[in-house]
Formats: sequence, C-alpha cells, structure tokens
Amino acid sequence: MYLIISCINKFLLQINQLCKKVKKRTFLHVSFCITAICVKLILVVILKKKYNMRDSILIYRSHVESISMLNDTELELQIYKAIFSYCLDNVEPKLTGVGGAIFTSIKVNLDNAMKRYDTSVENGKKGGRPKKVI
Repeated sequence: MYLIISCINKFLLQINQLCKKVKKRTFLHVSFCITAICVKLILVVILKKKYNMRDSILIYRSHVESISMLNDTELELQIYKAIFSYCLDNVEPKLTGVGGAIFTSIKVNLDNAMKRYDTSVENGKKGGRPKKVI
C-alpha cells in the first residue's frame, strides 16, 4: 500500500520538477496530476477498508506529558510516529530503550481505546443499544 502511494507521490514530484524546468504547465501535466491523485485517493479508500485502518486516535494528556518529559525531540518524534502508525495503520513499531518502554506503557491505553471503538462500531451495525422497556 505505502509502496504504491509513495510511487505515485514520486511520480507527481518528477512531473512538477519537469514543469519547473520548462516553466509552464501543459494540459498533459495537469491530466497526469489529476489521474495520479484520483488513483491515490481510490487506493487509500480501498486499502483502509481492507486493512481496517482508522481515521482517528485517542491520546490522553498523561501520554503527552510523559513523552514531553524526555526533553529529546528526536525521541519524542519517534514515539509519536510509533503511536500514529500503531493506531492508524495497525503497524507494530520497533522501538527500543526508553522510547520502547514509554510506548509499551501507553500501548495498553491505546489498545483499550481501539477495542472500545471497535465494539461501538459493531454495536452500531446491529442497530445500536436496545431500547429500555419501561
């Protein structure tokens, strides 16, 4: 999935670089860009459904505070990227050391939030919570 999307992005960048050299945008350039963007959007929608990708995540203030205590922006960025890839794309990160320890402690809350979300989606497909009988 990411390989296809990154190839389309590289293709768009190459077209833009060629047009900067030529100093004009032709109809062919515009049609290539529109086609590539449409293909990218279609692939993202199809692959999101196939791999159960999410559009949002839940992060608590305590998570942000514990990560910001590191005072190392590179490590903080790695942890945030790991959280986003884990929650949004279902990709298990490979962090070691302090970053791995912090991610592991946060992962429990992330898993619980994702489980609650999945349960509510399944219940919504069934018609929601049953009505109370008085």
